[in-house]
Order: sequence, then C-alpha cells, then structure tokens
Amino acid sequence: MKDIQNIKIREAKRSDIAEVGRILSENYHDTYANILDKRYLSSVNPESASKRMDTYFLTPGNEMFVAELLTD
Repeated sequence: MKDIQNIKIREAKRSDIAEVGRILSENYHDTYANILDKRYLSSVNPESASKRMDTYFLTPGNEMFVAELLTD
C-alpha cells in the first residue's frame, strides 16, 4: 500500500478525462462482472466512460477531483 502522504488531491483538468475514463471502465468491470449482463458490460469501455466523464466535466456546476501520486 502506498503512503498517503505522497498523494495530492487536485481539481481535474480536461486532460485527465481519458485516464479517469479508463479507471472507471476497469473498476466497473471488476466490480460488476458477475452482477450485470455481459452485453451491457461490453458496452462500458474506456472510450464510452471518457465520453460520459467529459460530459460531466463540461457541465457547469459539476466538480471533479483526481488523486495523483507525488514523485520525489
């Protein structure tokens, strides 16, 4: 486990969206693999998740934060 002192929480930038989408897609597949229909899960991919997160990001009033590991 990483030391949380090396983690910074910051506001997301639009350039973060692709990575957020990738993480969201992977987590969705890991979490719901044996719960949701496989046809639906196959529609959840990094591109579709990124598109959804981009829409959220661009909606006025929404906030998004990311955690990043600080390097020495």
